[in-house]
Amino acid sequence: MRRNLVIDFVASHSAGKTTVINGVAEILKNQKRKFNIVESVSRIVKSKIYADTTSFTQCFISLFNWGNVLKSSMKYPITLCTDWAVRSLAYTMTSNEIEDRVVNMHKQWVDLFHSDSLTHHANVFHIYIPISFPIDPDGLRPLDEDYQKKVDDTILYIFDSCKIPFSMVTGTPENRIKAVMDLIDTVTCYSKSTSIS
Repeated sequence: MRRNLVIDFVASHSAGKTTVINGVAEILKNQKRKFNIVESVSRIVKSKIYADTTSFTQCFISLFNWGNVLKSSMKYPITLCTDWAVRSLAYTMTSNEIEDRVVNMHKQWVDLFHSDSLTHHANVFHIYIPISFPIDPDGLRPLDEDYQKKVDDTILYIFDSCKIPFSMVTGTPENRIKAVMDLIDTVTCYSKSTSIS
């Protein structure tokens, strides 16, 4: 039985996730392939939910996002998303009010999200996008570059500490889109971090 594909774009805010997702979506649409985009809850509710939120709020955001990704991955051959679990955990760990018990609970959720029992129906690939461009002001995301870097460092820490495999895409937006399309087209499984440029 063929498993559906989940591409989880993991990066700090304003790192270029939406640009890559929209570029990939345009190609998939032109190829008449069936896919779905699961938006980050911050884009759905158009609310500032970054450092000013509590770790408890971030946990619920993660659960909401995860439910949407799971539902999409059961219906569509390809799901593109930005909040499967790792990114939300990074924001939980960098929020202004951090409760250790909530962070620990969230880490357990990350393990659950990547367990065989919940990913048996889909191939999940995490695409890490490093900070390469200036922050683009949109009224929602914070403009603090130090905070952006702190989230980015925390994402890498989570990948390492939770032993979550990922691929990194770098270069121009066009190069990043091509690298993701190459991954989608080959759908190769791997067990360690790789870099694709």
